[in-house]
Amino acid sequence: MAVTIVVNDPLADQLCAQARVEQQPVEILALELLAEAVRQRGLAAAWDRRNQRRVELIRKSTRRGLSVEEQAELDSLQADLDQRLGYWDDELFEQLSDLEQAVKNLRDDGK
Repeated sequence: MAVTIVVNDPLADQLCAQARVEQQPVEILALELLAEAVRQRGLAAAWDRRNQRRVELIRKSTRRGLSVEEQAELDSLQADLDQRLGYWDDELFEQLSDLEQAVKNLRDDGK
């Protein structure tokens, strides 16, 4: 099934400019971007369901405790969350390193 999508002029201009940069037809770029957006939405929806389950298990663990299977499931969900947040951890550590270096440079300049 074919679908025609009409985009506003600013978005069309951005798509055309990016397609020129990537040296590919704008239609191919638009298809790639749309496919990636749909994939990301699916992943986000799947994570939302898994995260809701994680929250339920955490709540249950504080009230009644978890079975061995539930604890294993929670551990797996927590590991998934750690992996998802790992990107931001890396970014924050890099920013912290940059700030530490800037402070060191200020101290060295003040001597």
